[in-house]
Amino acid sequence: MVTGNYQAESDRISDGDDIYKLWNLLVQAAQSISTTGKDGLQKYELTPRYAQVLFIIHALKEKATLTTISHALFLEPSTISILLIHMRETGLIKKIRHPVNKSTYQIVLTDKGRKAFDTVVRFDSIHRIMQHLSNGERSQLQIGLNRILVQARQYLELNREGYLPWETNSYN
Repeated sequence: MVTGNYQAESDRISDGDDIYKLWNLLVQAAQSISTTGKDGLQKYELTPRYAQVLFIIHALKEKATLTTISHALFLEPSTISILLIHMRETGLIKKIRHPVNKSTYQIVLTDKGRKAFDTVVRFDSIHRIMQHLSNGERSQLQIGLNRILVQARQYLELNREGYLPWETNSYN
């Protein structure tokens, strides 16, 4: 049964709410870019998610733990744990005791993982797509996406600093 509130919300969206159009565009862009990379990544036995995790581990450096990776990707620790198990089994990463906090493990790239990361960062499809934005447009996009990320964190009550160098909790 459709309620009055549901109908009103549905009408508001179908009337062309610019915010929902922008959100849909953002999701479509992210999915499209991810899809363009799948074929090239499969050549190296990588999934888009593995590539993303490799990138995050590289960016976090010695701070890469299950928890920090989970926070950086907005995924549940159990999901990251399963990914890390598979990545360890394929020789992309290894777990070592954290040098300071002995109750946790640091996640590091193996030689195979570093080679895979080098492949990922040189991946042509992402560069070919993103090069269509000028430096100024990329900068503006980054500022806008950081604003969205800050608001999403606040909405989710995630009051923590960004773990990655390009993240910010401000609107600059």
